[in-house]
Amino acid sequence: MELYTRNISDFILDVAVDQATFPSGRQTQNAGELKTNGIELALNYDAIQLGAVKWNTGLVLSSYSTELKSFIIDAQTRAELGAPGQNGTNMVRVAVGEKLGQIWGPVFTGVTVDNPATTTTNEAGSPIFADLNGDGVVKAAQGSALAPDGDFKELGNGIPKMEYGWTNQVTFKNWDLNAFFRGAVGHSLVNNFRAFYEPIDPGAINSYNRITTDKAVDGLTVAQYSSLYVEKASFFKLDNITLGYNFPMASKGVRNLRAYLSVQNAFVITDYTGIDPEPVLADPGPSDNGGFQPASADVLAPVLIEETATSSQEHLRLV
Repeated sequence: MELYTRNISDFILDVAVDQATFPSGRQTQNAGELKTNGIELALNYDAIQLGAVKWNTGLVLSSYSTELKSFIIDAQTRAELGAPGQNGTNMVRVAVGEKLGQIWGPVFTGVTVDNPATTTTNEAGSPIFADLNGDGVVKAAQGSALAPDGDFKELGNGIPKMEYGWTNQVTFKNWDLNAFFRGAVGHSLVNNFRAFYEPIDPGAINSYNRITTDKAVDGLTVAQYSSLYVEKASFFKLDNITLGYNFPMASKGVRNLRAYLSVQNAFVITDYTGIDPEPVLADPGPSDNGGFQPASADVLAPVLIEETATSSQEHLRLV
């Protein structure tokens, strides 16, 4: 068992700056301090030793959390959802004294039909969000994400509470079987493909590709990021399984000969409805409308999206 604390000071980050100071509006700076506390536990066991049959198994468990100790700004939102239609929509809260990985957003409660006062728009088919602070006014637009009266909350966390790996090796005479299982529990993901393509506007049905899922809400035609698209993403997968046979060799010219069959990603068990339930521990950023992703990923937004927003053409291909 290993317990550890890791302190990082003056970490390097690409940040937005005044163009009067730096013409590109972006600059690489020493931006703050991080502190990570974690635990790792490794267990190995010779489970079976019966003549020619041997089975060795091992389990590795790990868990950690990272706190932002200091930063160039007290609080901000990061990890832009991007195009189509949700440019400027950030999904991650980063704040001094808080844990990294917070998925931040409004809470979806229903769909407006007759434009009730609780909706944030006047358009039928728009999402209705919860009045989280009880002041009678719903402020769920991006500009209110960090406001004291904003109706935003933590919707999940992109960092798993625990990750594990389970190795197995079985041998019998010249045969060997190796299987490696892996999983994670306690993290969430933003299913960005649902956020972009699940709400169907009949007037724009030919504009974009569409996704049909059992999580779709009847009557919702306006795509706007919220808790509706945040899903639990715990998973258990057979990462790799290999069956091999070692041929006994009598020739002096050939020392050994082994034939094997290997399968990767044999199966995944998860309730997540997207493509891949594995967390992305650094946000690569959006590349909207034919643009390019930044050269470096954002390590303050470890998380959240299985595939970051790419160009519309790439979305069509992936979906």
